[in-house]
Amino acid sequence: MSETINRLVNGSFLKNVDRYQAKQSMSLVFGMALGYRELYKYYLILQKGLTLRGDVFRISIKDTAKLYEYWCFIKLVSIMKKQYELVSPDVIKVDNTGITVTLVKGKKSEVQFINLQTGERIVLSYNPMEQQTQTVNQKPDNVLSLEKNGSDIPYKYVFDAKYRIETNLPNDFYPDKNPGPKIEDINAMHRYRDSIVYDDSTMPDKFRFEKTMFGAYVLFPYDNELEYREHRFYKSIEKVNIGGLPFLPGHTKLVESFLSELINDSDYSAFERALLPRGIEKKLEKVDWEVRDVLVGSLGSDEQLRKNLDGNFYYVPAKYISKEQLPIRYVAIYQSKVKSNPGIRYYGEVVGVSRVKRKEIRAVPVRRNNPEEVYYYFSVKKWKLLDEPITVRTEYVSEPKFTNLFLLQNCRDAYELFNINSESEYRLLQELKRAYDKAFVNDTPKGAVFRASENSAIFTMDGYFVLCNENKVIKKFRIDQFALNPRREFNKIKEYVGI
Repeated sequence: MSETINRLVNGSFLKNVDRYQAKQSMSLVFGMALGYRELYKYYLILQKGLTLRGDVFRISIKDTAKLYEYWCFIKLVSIMKKQYELVSPDVIKVDNTGITVTLVKGKKSEVQFINLQTGERIVLSYNPMEQQTQTVNQKPDNVLSLEKNGSDIPYKYVFDAKYRIETNLPNDFYPDKNPGPKIEDINAMHRYRDSIVYDDSTMPDKFRFEKTMFGAYVLFPYDNELEYREHRFYKSIEKVNIGGLPFLPGHTKLVESFLSELINDSDYSAFERALLPRGIEKKLEKVDWEVRDVLVGSLGSDEQLRKNLDGNFYYVPAKYISKEQLPIRYVAIYQSKVKSNPGIRYYGEVVGVSRVKRKEIRAVPVRRNNPEEVYYYFSVKKWKLLDEPITVRTEYVSEPKFTNLFLLQNCRDAYELFNINSESEYRLLQELKRAYDKAFVNDTPKGAVFRASENSAIFTMDGYFVLCNENKVIKKFRIDQFALNPRREFNKIKEYVGI
C-alpha cells in the first residue's frame, strides 16, 4: 500500500504539490464573543485592507452613467452618515477573503441608519428588488425609506440617478431657459410614484391597492445650484413632490438640505407631501375643536378608583358642569400624585347619565355631610387604558376639566390636553417637539404658551402666532397661513426661534 501511494505521489501531478503545513485557526471566541468580535473585524480590515473586491473596482471600461449611479448612492450614504448613526453598512462586506464592495448594477444593496434624536430607522436601498405592479414592474435606482413615530407605515421616496441634462428644448415646450433634467426622466418619476403600490389582500378590492412612494426625484449632473432654484422642476417638488435635484461632487447642498427636511418631517408633514385624490379631504374625518365632550375628573382614593373601574361608572358634583358642557361622551380619570400610578390613564365611553343625590350612589359610601348634594352619575361602557399615561406637572385637576377625544389619545402632558384649542396649535406643538427635544407647553390665563426653550416662547394673539425671545417680540406669523401649509411655515418659524 505504501509503495502504491508513493508511486502515485511521485509519478503524477501530485509531485508538484507542496508539503502541508498546518496553521492554527482563529478561536471562535474572536468570531462571536462581544468585544472580541469587533476586534477581529478590525484585524481583518487591516490585514485585507489592500484586497478590495467588487464590481466598482474591476479594471475595465465603465459606462459613465453607471459610475454616476454608484457615486450618487455612495454620496447619499456619506451625507447621512454625518448626521445619523450607521447601523448596517450592507454595501461593504468583510470576511477572510478581504473587503468586498457589494455595489453592482441590478443587485440590491442596503444601508441602515438610526436618527438618535427620534429613534427612527432610516434605510437607503440601491437597486431594491423589482417593484411588482399591476401593469409594468418598476426598478428605481435608490429608495429612501423612513420610519416615523406615530405612523405604522414607512414613507418611501425615489432618488433616481440620470446622467443626462436638458439644455436645447425650444422655449414653447420647455419654458425654463436654464438647464434641468430631461422631460422623459420627470415622466419616469411620475410613473414610479403612481405605479408602485402595496397590495393588501386583507382589504376589500376598492381599498386593496395603496401607493407606497410619497415622492420621486431625478438626480442629474449640474453644478449651478443657486440658478437651479428658479427652475420649475425644483419648485414642483414643493407643489407635487416630484422634480429634479442637481447632484455633483462639490455641488450637493440642495440634496443635503432636502434629505434633512424629509428625515426631520413629522408624521403629519410627511403625509402632507403626498397628493390625495380630488375631494377626499371632504370625506376624511375632521376634529371639531369647538367641541369639548371629554370630562377629566379626579378621584379621592385608590379604593374609589377600584370601585369605579369594577362597576364601570364615575360621578361628579353637578355644580361643576353647566348645561352648555353637556352632552359628555367620554370620561377620563385623573389619579393624583399622592396616590399610586399618578396621571391620566383610564377613559371610557359614556352610555348613560343621570342626576342623582349623593346618598343614592351606594357603591361608594358617603363620607362627608353631603348626602343631599346633586351629582351627575355616568355609566361607562368599558374602561380603556391609554397607550401612554398623560402626566400632570402640577396638582390642578381638582375640579373637572374638559377636552376632546383626539387630544386625550394623542397628548402626553395635561397642559397640552387642556390648552390646545385648534389644529394649527396642535401641529405647531408636534413640529416643535420634533425639532427641539425640550419643547413644552405652559398654562397661562390667556391660554397655551409654546416653548422650544426657557428663553423662547410662541403664543396666539389676534390670529397670529407671536414669537418672543427673552420677552421681546421678534416675529408674527398668521395662523391661517400656517394652517394652509404647516410644514413650510414652521420652517420659517425655526429661523427665528434662535435655538
